[in-house]
Amino acid sequence: MATKKINMLTGIVLPIATVAVTLVLFLLFKPEETTALFWFNMCYTVFLEAVFFGWLAFMRRDVDGVSPWLGVVLGTFGLYYCLAGIVIMVGYSILTAGCGLEIGFRWYAALLLIITLLWCIPAFFIAETDSNHELRQRDLENNTQDVRNLVADLNEMADKHATEATRLQWNRLIREANSIPPKQLSANYEKLMHRAQELINISQQTQTN
Repeated sequence: MATKKINMLTGIVLPIATVAVTLVLFLLFKPEETTALFWFNMCYTVFLEAVFFGWLAFMRRDVDGVSPWLGVVLGTFGLYYCLAGIVIMVGYSILTAGCGLEIGFRWYAALLLIITLLWCIPAFFIAETDSNHELRQRDLENNTQDVRNLVADLNEMADKHATEATRLQWNRLIREANSIPPKQLSANYEKLMHRAQELINISQQTQTN
């Protein structure tokens, strides 16, 4: 119960409180004549906070089809991005207000948009690559289990239907099934089951005669 309350505080209350405090501080120190720079900085700061807390939420949850290292990689990218955004915001304010340099707002906004794009593109490609890798691993595990199940079924059939005349053929069939690469199981399944049925038919004919 206590853990759920802590998770709710860190996952919901803390992000909302942080964003609320940020907005209050911006509005408290709002200049008499607000410019596009003021509103842009306020919105971008909230966006950086959303990125940070979104990463924390992602790290706390086990997302299906996503490997643990992906959270670490994306988190590292996210932290570097947040730090770069903060440095650029502070640096722009110091250079323009403190040093009196004239740097156009559009160049400042364009720089932040460019680093956002440079952060998003690799992040999406990494996430897609990781997702595809996890799907391939899951398919491989499922196919491997299917091979085990097939071998178990063939062993059970051999125990029930093998005779002295067909025992060697059953053993060969089971070894062949056990050596099939998991990815090739679907292509060989029908053939193996057909051969197993032929051996069963031979055993039944022998018993009838």
